[in-house]
Amino acid sequence: MTPKGEQELSPEERLLRAIFGDKSKDVKDSSLRLPSGQ
Repeated sequence: MTPKGEQELSPEERLLRAIFGDKSKDVKDSSLRLPSGQ
C-alpha cells in the first residue's frame, strides 16, 4: 500500500472505503501481481 493524493474515488476505492472506513482513502493497492497461471 502506498499513499496517494486526494482525487475522485473509483468504484473499487468506494467499496474499500465502505468496508474499511476512512483509513483506506489515503492509500492505494500497490501490491505486485502476476498474470494467472504464473
